Amino acid sequence: MAKPKIIPSNTKALLKFLMVILILVGLGLLYHFKTDQGLENTQRFFENRKDVQEYHKYKEDEESAKKRAEKNIFLQN
Repeated sequence: MAKPKIIPSNTKALLKFLMVILILVGLGLLYHFKTDQGLENTQRFFENRKDVQEYHKYKEDEESAKKRAEKNIFLQN
């Protein structure tokens, strides 16, 4: 009676793949805890982004107002 194969033939490849995954997860955790990636920093990032978006919107509104004023002056003449 033949013994069934307990270990598949691609075990080395599977182990290498799992090691790569573990190394990547470990590097990600190391980066996360060694750098300033806390919740406060994340909230600050989105607040700064919101401020920048509001600034651009303000600038666009200001330019639109200037164009409307120039158009009204041109139509009055």
